[in-house]
Amino acid sequence: ISCVEQIDIKYAQELGYRVELLALAKRRDDSVELRVHPCLVKEAHPIAHVDGAFNSVFIEGEFVGDTMLYGQGAGRWPTASAIVADLIDVATGRASTLRLRPGEGRLRVRPMREIDARYYIRFQALDKPGVLAGMAGVLGSHSISIASAIQRERHHGQSVPVVIITYPAREGAVQLALSEIAKLDVITGRAVLLREEE
Repeated sequence: ISCVEQIDIKYAQELGYRVELLALAKRRDDSVELRVHPCLVKEAHPIAHVDGAFNSVFIEGEFVGDTMLYGQGAGRWPTASAIVADLIDVATGRASTLRLRPGEGRLRVRPMREIDARYYIRFQALDKPGVLAGMAGVLGSHSISIASAIQRERHHGQSVPVVIITYPAREGAVQLALSEIAKLDVITGRAVLLREEE
């Protein structure tokens, strides 16, 4: 979460999103996605309104549909309660762990490079003609389409934020494109990337 700055939260709100730290587990055919990172969540989604010491688990089931469990998960007493419960489980032998390794069993853990998502990418770039076109060219060469772009501030010759929202793209292609864009002489800082989750 250290890469997310106040400006990203502001842009997310303007675009109709909230930034939330999510732990995700998704079944995809013969594989499972397991990942934890900050995400863009649409303002209308119930997860977008989980704040403070509260946590939630959102489950999408084939027959049950959408279900959400919500309650305190942080703070002095909820944390103490969870730790004591875990210690009791360890002491009584009830604790167990789930180990998923690539290649074992019927499901494989899908590598991050195979994940498909829409992306929010914020670049810090010099305000010069053709900057956005150069970025778009690199993204296009990796089959990444731009859904929208924002560049409001005008400070010719100075560094300004450029925000790009992509259509669904493959993570591996996005990472390759970002490494190429980072080498452009107009880029003045490290890109911030957030994935959209529905």
